[in-house]
Amino acid sequence: MLALARRNAANKGLKPPQVAFVKAVLTEDLPIQSNSIDCVLSNCAINLLPTEGKRS
Repeated sequence: MLALARRNAANKGLKPPQVAFVKAVLTEDLPIQSNSIDCVLSNCAINLLPTEGKRS
């Protein structure tokens, strides 16, 4: 899925820093610097975390 998302973004002329795709385990810290992103999109994943995993 990441490869497809990256191809679709490239076809639209989008590339870092406008868009980036990161594979992560949601129960661990994201591999992204604090205060470096504006939006996180996740399809049917965050809602599956236990309450403790949703705390920011």
